[in-house]
Amino acid sequence: MNRLSCAVLLLFFSAAASAQTCENEEGFCGGEGFCGDGIVDEGEQCDDGNESNGDGCSTVCLIEGGDEGCTPGYWKQSHHFDSWPLPYTPDTPFGSVFEDAFTGKTLLEVLWTGGGGIKALGRHSVAALLNATAGGVDYPINESSVISMFNNTYPGTKPEYNAKKNGFRDANELGCPLN
Repeated sequence: MNRLSCAVLLLFFSAAASAQTCENEEGFCGGEGFCGDGIVDEGEQCDDGNESNGDGCSTVCLIEGGDEGCTPGYWKQSHHFDSWPLPYTPDTPFGSVFEDAFTGKTLLEVLWTGGGGIKALGRHSVAALLNATAGGVDYPINESSVISMFNNTYPGTKPEYNAKKNGFRDANELGCPLN
């Protein structure tokens, strides 16, 4: 990559509010964070680790599509079980939808799981799934993308789990139009 290409990339990533820099003699771009690295950096609303539009996170790391989402806290409350979209119920096994990172647990049990890393990703993935399939929620990510985003991250590392969780969290906190 020559210096001009690197400068063009730097301008593109700067416009996306990332911290991309071009520092070395060969003109390679380097530095902390950039859109498409799978880590939600300052100024990014999401970062799904790819450079594709139409999956809920744009090529410039902005949430696409809808502007509504309900948190895991909403979905785990028994008085909101009537909002769960079929075919999903609180008793649906997590492993029947996603890669089985929570052996023997239901979607509801994963919503109630505390902690960070894979546990936080699990909570926000379940909420994202329910948001994506709920008829009354204009969610920015579709059902199949939610499932593949989790499955493409698990098994993975804590930084990968946190990056994916942060993207789901941001979408899940857009504002709940239900009940």
